[in-house]
Amino acid sequence: MDMKTAVIYRLEELIRQKDITVNEAAIRSGVPPSTLKNILYGQSKNVGVVTLRNCVMD
Repeated sequence: MDMKTAVIYRLEELIRQKDITVNEAAIRSGVPPSTLKNILYGQSKNVGVVTLRNCVMD
């Protein structure tokens, strides 16, 4: 599994665990909804470490 796929799976898992929408995850993490959706739908070519760190919601 490549890093991009691993990031997508982990974000999906976090969103499911917290029972929130993608938009709510974006609000909580401070990542724009469009950026988070691009990552989740595989349209983002470079998922940076900072973006990933921000998406790990408390």
